[in-house]
Amino acid sequence: MCRIGTGLGESIACADFVVFFGHGTQDEWIAVPELASAAQPVAAIAVVDSKTIDVLDERKACGACCWSLKGLGKTYIGKYRNTEFIGYDQEFDFSFRNEKYFGEVVNQSIISFVNGTPAKTVAQDLQAEWQSLKVDFKTGKLKNQQDAPAAWLAAERNSQRVGSLP
Repeated sequence: MCRIGTGLGESIACADFVVFFGHGTQDEWIAVPELASAAQPVAAIAVVDSKTIDVLDERKACGACCWSLKGLGKTYIGKYRNTEFIGYDQEFDFSFRNEKYFGEVVNQSIISFVNGTPAKTVAQDLQAEWQSLKVDFKTGKLKNQQDAPAAWLAAERNSQRVGSLP
């Protein structure tokens, strides 16, 4: 995004795509996660939710976070049918010890999307890339990485959970 003002809407106004990396619920992209364990619990703060979805201004969007496809994505595409949305319909899973490999899969998909590949194709490519990463961790070049069993399971889950709208 470019920065022309202090507001999210001003930043989105000069962008063609909106990509969110972070936490998500079915109806929110979370800017600041909940801190329930604090002496005085702090509620999560959403950057975008189903009530403020208009701020995305019909941009092509990708929510690289949990639950982004099911609620927020569905609401967005229901309102703006001439755009595209990529996300995950359940938790986005990853291995902390192997985050580099998970980041590479996600980042390459974003590059493809921004370069004009349709959301449906990007989602299909992501399914294949997650499956490839699973194989790498399970029996391939990454099988000896620390936490490899959890990593291949996380990659497999992501391959099943990624999708696009419409």
